[in-house]
Amino acid sequence: MVLDSWQLVDVASRPDAVGDGNCRLDAHWLNQMGTRAEASIRRGVDTVIVNRFGPLEANGRGFSNAIVVASETKTPLIIAVPEFEFERWTRFSRGMTVRLDCKLDKVLDWWTRVASSSPSGVPLDARTCEVFK
Repeated sequence: MVLDSWQLVDVASRPDAVGDGNCRLDAHWLNQMGTRAEASIRRGVDTVIVNRFGPLEANGRGFSNAIVVASETKTPLIIAVPEFEFERWTRFSRGMTVRLDCKLDKVLDWWTRVASSSPSGVPLDARTCEVFK
């Protein structure tokens, strides 16, 4: 679901061309969704939620530009990063990361801190992850 428009979109997979019944990610579709997300971020959103960081993003495709735009616009970003991808994510994000346990209370606590007014003594233009690391 694209939350700013409430539009439902098809799943990002396609039947395997080999016909073995398996599905493969549709990289073209993910690139299109990434471009749409990037446009939404530029228009202004409260936060960005990306379902995962993977090989497409690490190679500059999928949601990679949307992730970069979230950083440029200082928009809080929540992204699932598999443990085996965390080193690559750290390089991609240049260390601008607050690592959270994948638990609702941890995410809500982080959001409460991000959404509240700027902590005293912290410049208003400081990046969120610099403030709450």
